[in-house]
Amino acid sequence: GVRVLGDEIDPTMAAIANANLALHGVADRVRRCDSLRNTGEEADFVLANPPFGARIGDDRELDFKVSSRKSELLFLELIARRLRPGGIAAVVIPVGVLSNSDKGSHSTRSMLMHEGEVLAVLELPGGVFRPYTDVKTAIIFWRKGVPTQNVRMFKALSDGFSLDDKRRPIEQNDLDRLEKQVQATLIGLEFECEAVNVDRAEIDRNDLVLLPSRYISEVFERAGSRELDELVEEMIAELEATIRDLREVV
Repeated sequence: GVRVLGDEIDPTMAAIANANLALHGVADRVRRCDSLRNTGEEADFVLANPPFGARIGDDRELDFKVSSRKSELLFLELIARRLRPGGIAAVVIPVGVLSNSDKGSHSTRSMLMHEGEVLAVLELPGGVFRPYTDVKTAIIFWRKGVPTQNVRMFKALSDGFSLDDKRRPIEQNDLDRLEKQVQATLIGLEFECEAVNVDRAEIDRNDLVLLPSRYISEVFERAGSRELDELVEEMIAELEATIRDLREVV
């Protein structure tokens, strides 16, 4: 079966997380420990919105390759190290990680490109996390193992809510339309989509910048494809059936 893994340095937050798991019938527990000191490979999938905009203090001893104390860079390397080969991560990050020229951001992008495959990057609308933060963000989808050869870049202009502090519901919602396209990318389907495929050579020429805005020069306004939706659902159902069969064998 599926096992949930979690580390939390704050004892109060760990207790709240474990209470939440118990309320939802999950037997696994969040461990009370410093995740930045636990770097062994033990996860097949990571879904994360790690802390960003913070700096890890010099008093904490760290063993990381990235030459930075920025939390978003350290946690990206941590996620890459915690994944088993072939494991996949979907991580919310500030767009600066994808485009800044500082040594830490550049070395992080190099690590992602060389130590695995950047499958896709989805740039989120500015203001998507308001009123909590104005930081522009993106979601990076990464698989540990074979180095990156090309990256599929997506850009959403709306998430179904106004991009001010009030976050009122609105009609425009790119995320609903792009969801199946990202899913299809992750399971390796070939299809016409609202994205651009950027090859490794072009990314190298652009100083390893992985921000979709650098490469997408047009705004896509196509409707969602019922055929694609059905195909993705079919493929996911087949994958789930295969996993169930493998569990029975094991």
